[in-house]
Amino acid sequence: MFLPTCRRTGFWMSDKPLVQQRLATDLSEIILQITPQEQGVNEDGEEEQEMARDMAALDFIQGFWETIIREWVGIDRFRMDKYYMLLRRWINASFRLLARSVWNPLIVQRYLTILVDPATGPLTYENPRTPVSLAWHLADIWVDELNKVLGDEEIAPAPVPTLLQPFTQLLTRTNNAQTPTRLLPAIYEPILRAALPLSDPSAAAARERSAKRRKTSSSAPSEEEKRSKVVNILERSTATAGADEARLGRDVLRSMMDEASKPDEEGVKDVNRRKVYAFVKDWGGVEEEDEDEDEEEDEE
Repeated sequence: MFLPTCRRTGFWMSDKPLVQQRLATDLSEIILQITPQEQGVNEDGEEEQEMARDMAALDFIQGFWETIIREWVGIDRFRMDKYYMLLRRWINASFRLLARSVWNPLIVQRYLTILVDPATGPLTYENPRTPVSLAWHLADIWVDELNKVLGDEEIAPAPVPTLLQPFTQLLTRTNNAQTPTRLLPAIYEPILRAALPLSDPSAAAARERSAKRRKTSSSAPSEEEKRSKVVNILERSTATAGADEARLGRDVLRSMMDEASKPDEEGVKDVNRRKVYAFVKDWGGVEEEDEDEDEEEDEE
């Protein structure tokens, strides 16, 4: 369904930047405008209708990724930028769809399942035909777009560690040696650096270089600038609602450990497991008291 829509709008062949931007925005906004064909509306069925609406939008999202993966290798490098822009708009609209559902677990899980689908998911580790560059680009924009969406104060807090799960799964199971080195600094480090500043393994080295930086015209981002890129994620995560921001960092690390600790039979590669273990250790590890807190919350 997505390919005919894309071709009818002219995005496939558009080359003018302003036209590309408008069409990319219009295409992504379709996600939020889709409504299934329903007969009659009543108050008792309002929740079911909202669920059907969001599921129909997710079908469209799945069609989009199926089309992108099939056509990706045929996109010439001169037109690649406009497709990167389309992906950014698409991720943003997808997050807004999840937020509109108030992060309904069924809607969120369906969306994440689409992303890791073995045949058509952009973050799958099982399909050798899926371009690895696609996952790398999504990693580069994921945190930025989530932070933008959570900037709306009317949006409910988001389950951030859950939204990172497709990348965590790819991180532990990929056969590509470069993928972990792309995902860790793009997805996890920005959040951890802001949530757990005292655990930042690069902090000591940064302090040693601080004097030299003052004497130069270095344009390296300050701690405030780094935090600003994820400030909404920190403040509007379900992990930090009514708690300190460090809780989000600990939850992200625990999620990484849980995924890396799964057996080889579930696809986890030992080389990736060791990388994740080392990364979590560098950031202070997962303390037992954190696990005790989770058990207490489950009991309540």
